[in-house]
Amino acid sequence: MQRRVFASCGPGRVHRRPRPRAEDPGWRPSRQGPLRQPEGGGLPGDRVGTHTGGSRTLDPVPLAPGRRRVLQPRLKPLPEEAFETGRWFTPRVDRYSQITVRTNQHSVPVRLIGQSVRVLLHANDLVVYDGRNEVARHERLSTRGGSQLVLDHYLEALIHKPGAFPGSTALEQARSVGRFTPVHDNWWAAVRSAHGDAEGTRALIQVLLLGRHMRHEHVVAGLAAAFRAGALTADAVALEARRAAEGDSPAPPAPAPEPPAPAVEEHAKVTFLADYRLTHLPPDTRPLPSVAAHDQLLNRRRTGGQGASQGEAT
Repeated sequence: MQRRVFASCGPGRVHRRPRPRAEDPGWRPSRQGPLRQPEGGGLPGDRVGTHTGGSRTLDPVPLAPGRRRVLQPRLKPLPEEAFETGRWFTPRVDRYSQITVRTNQHSVPVRLIGQSVRVLLHANDLVVYDGRNEVARHERLSTRGGSQLVLDHYLEALIHKPGAFPGSTALEQARSVGRFTPVHDNWWAAVRSAHGDAEGTRALIQVLLLGRHMRHEHVVAGLAAAFRAGALTADAVALEARRAAEGDSPAPPAPAPEPPAPAVEEHAKVTFLADYRLTHLPPDTRPLPSVAAHDQLLNRRRTGGQGASQGEAT
C-alpha cells in the first residue's frame, strides 16, 4: 500500500511520486476493521487484519520471546535419524578398476570390475559401497580430471603380473603419500637381487597384503627387522611384524593390591580342662611293663598239647 505525495516542482507544475508506507511513520489507515481469528486454527494475534481502501491485508506480527513457550507444544519432534547431507551416485567400475565421480577417477578393489557401486559424496570425502559394505574411502579432489589410486586395490592383479608393479601409477601415489617407504624399497631391492625380479616382487606384494589385517607401522617394523637379519621371505617379515605388534600391545593391567586384613584384637586364650591336665601331669617313674610271664604260659600250653596227641595215637 503506497501513499501518493504531491510535491511542488515549480510554478504551475505539480509532480506526484509514490512514497512507501514504511518511510512515513505518521501514516494511518483511513479505517480499520475488527481483528479476526486466522484460518487453520492458529493462535489469536498471529496475524493482524486491516481495511484500507476497500481491501483487507494480513500482515505478520513478529513473535514475542514469551510466545515460544506457547508454540513449542504445537511443533513436531525432531527426527531420530541423522539427516544425510551427501549426494548419491551409482557409477560403473571400468576395466581399470576405477570409477568416475564428477570428472575425477577413483580406484576400487579389482574384484568389482564391471559392477555398479554406490558412492556417497561429501564435502571432504567420498565413500564407495558394494551393497551395504564399505569397500573404499577417498579424499575428495578439488581439481577436475584428477586421479586417486590406492595400491592395495590392485595387489590381487599385480601378484599375477609382477612386471607391471614397478611403473604403476598406484605405486607412485603410494610413495607420495608415505605408504611405500624407503624401508620397502631397501627390502625389495635385496629380495630381487636374491630371488630375481619376478619372485622378489611377488614376495613384496605378499608383504603388502599383510597391511589388510595389521597396522602399517608394524609391517614397516617387520620389514626393517627382517632386512637387518637378512631374512628375505614374506613369512619372516610376518613373524617380525607380529613381534612388533605384541611389543606395542598394552600390558595387561596389574591386579589391584588386596586391602590389608583388618587387625584382629587379641583375646584371652581358652584352654579346656582335659588339655590342661594332660600338659600338667607329674612325671611317671614306673618301669615299662614286661611280657616274660606270658611266655611261660605259652610253653606250658604247648607241652600239654603234645601229651594229649600221643595218648590218642596209642
